[in-house]
Amino acid sequence: LSLPGSHDACTADGWYSKSLGKIAEASAKTQDLTIQEQLKVGMRVFDLRPERVFENSSYMLRCSHGIMGTQLLVREFFQQLKQFLAANPSEFCLLTVDLSATSDKTAWGKEVTELVNSAEFRSMFADFKPRLTVGEMRGHVLMLSCQKYAEQPVGGYCNGWISEKGHKELMKGNITGADGVETPLWVQDFWGKWSREGKDE
Repeated sequence: LSLPGSHDACTADGWYSKSLGKIAEASAKTQDLTIQEQLKVGMRVFDLRPERVFENSSYMLRCSHGIMGTQLLVREFFQQLKQFLAANPSEFCLLTVDLSATSDKTAWGKEVTELVNSAEFRSMFADFKPRLTVGEMRGHVLMLSCQKYAEQPVGGYCNGWISEKGHKELMKGNITGADGVETPLWVQDFWGKWSREGKDE
């Protein structure tokens, strides 16, 4: 399958910090379409950055790009996916989850675990297995996290997701499901450069 996806998918919903809004627009915005608009035009893979941020005397998971938090909470993002799949039950979505700015990874993992296992969302998520079919995916979301947040993931864990060019390095990854079974993962995601040097080749 070739599935259209978006990098830092939630950055078109505006920024939480009004004082940093102009800086975020210039340095952290990667999408012009909101999640609902992306779903409408065919996006099915979303790069999610669920940072744990302290706001109004409590912590919450906010869709972010590094330290730049968007207006969209992770719970609200999940709700949008759930509504879309309820209205379009033959469709499915994938999430690649990455983390960059949260300092307390233990607390982050606990809050991610509680959210994806909640009564509101658990039935929306498919669990990864090596021969997962399109038929089994319909109406569901497969979440693949590059960070471990619990002993058993909801969806699966991506191990060896790297920013390299060499084919041997790109072939060392795997996806691990909740049952612990590993499936090979080949990654081509040479992002760790400010310039195009090496990307074209």
